[in-house]
Amino acid sequence: MLASKIDMKIRKNSAFTLIEVIIGVAILSVVLTAMTSLTLSSINANQANINRLTAYYLAQEGLEGMRNMRDSNWLQNYTYNTGASFWGTNFDQDGFYVLDYLPSRGNSSSPWKLAYFSDKENEASVNSLLYRVEDNFGHNFYLHDSSFASSVPSNFHRYLQISNDPDAHDWFEVKAVVFWEDHGVEKKIEVSTDLANWRKGPI
Repeated sequence: MLASKIDMKIRKNSAFTLIEVIIGVAILSVVLTAMTSLTLSSINANQANINRLTAYYLAQEGLEGMRNMRDSNWLQNYTYNTGASFWGTNFDQDGFYVLDYLPSRGNSSSPWKLAYFSDKENEASVNSLLYRVEDNFGHNFYLHDSSFASSVPSNFHRYLQISNDPDAHDWFEVKAVVFWEDHGVEKKIEVSTDLANWRKGPI
């Protein structure tokens, strides 16, 4: 009789211990799942922030490039929105352009290359893919040119839209558009500025 009671007590204790183990494993699984989910969310959020900052800098580079070209046109004895022989094209007509910074070019050549290709925004979107390029010093930059040996397609597209003043007051609006995909969702940044012919001709 005594042995039977002891045996029943041992069985009850064993069953209770098994339930505790199962509950403990379940709690640990929930905690680990939550930690993993939080870590992945943080990684995705960080990458999204990096992409947004990169897109903003690319858009700002486009605007500053146009500002530099306008200022350099005066120094080259051109009017503010011409200089095709130096930049690759004039920017005196409305439409969509792509602009590249070429730091490896010599002092006698333009550091910027401008190309006009369409007055239709959908065509601009198709031809606006940027490639990430590494120069001889290990610096990375973005170009629309894929001919470099180190060119790798990036996740970013950029084009510029130029709209001249319809009343011929010697100014034009430049809008830089950068778009990219973030986990299958298209994101877009648009930054614009107005550039004026405040010198009213070459220097």
